[in-house]
Amino acid sequence: EKRGKDLISLPCPESWIQHGEKCYHFSKDMKTWHKSKEYCSSWGSLLLKIENKKELDFISLLTTFSWIGLSRDKTDRPWMWVNGTAFSTDQFAVKKGYIDGNCARVTSGELSSGPCKDENRYICEQLVFLPKPDISASDG
Repeated sequence: EKRGKDLISLPCPESWIQHGEKCYHFSKDMKTWHKSKEYCSSWGSLLLKIENKKELDFISLLTTFSWIGLSRDKTDRPWMWVNGTAFSTDQFAVKKGYIDGNCARVTSGELSSGPCKDENRYICEQLVFLPKPDISASDG
């Protein structure tokens, strides 16, 4: 019986954190980059796409060594976000990790590369659920 859930629509799933227009899931468990991506998808969310320095700073307060939704095919290929958009180096760069790799994680306030098969914590994101305003009433 799911009706109670429909009556009160919370902006984020339970135990997710709301910040601005996004809901964040900071994992406690560790997964490879690909497993992290799959887990986020199973929630109808994505591995985190960091929009700007402000968001990176917020994330860095809450976690470190966490996978985000940034990867590349090979070390000489460009970084891409999981939603298919290209990574822009205007805001921040991906530093070469202790062991370089083709997946990116947040490490102490920066982004660094690491081997995708490493197990790290991870961050999923989805947009805050906003109830749609009822516009049918104003059709007169």
